[in-house]
Amino acid sequence: MYIVLVKNKVNQTKKTEYMRDSQLFAEEMKEVAGCKDTYVLTSADYEDVIVNVEVWESKYVYEQYDGHVFLKYKEKLKSNFISNTIETYTL
Repeated sequence: MYIVLVKNKVNQTKKTEYMRDSQLFAEEMKEVAGCKDTYVLTSADYEDVIVNVEVWESKYVYEQYDGHVFLKYKEKLKSNFISNTIETYTL
């Protein structure tokens, strides 16, 4: 398994909208071949951080993903987004 954590710093006044759109994006990601599961988390430490978690079959499968689902939600997410960091793990 290959785990991808995307820690998004978001506009705090638009956090509810970002969370909603992020959850829609995550649900659709579950339909992508090789994506086993997704989660959207709110940080217990930082009010302006939302974390997207993706669980993939393998790093190879993740690297083959063309980003089409993200592109569908990019404009909605971008308007409330400040920055992000990505961490990856193997299980």
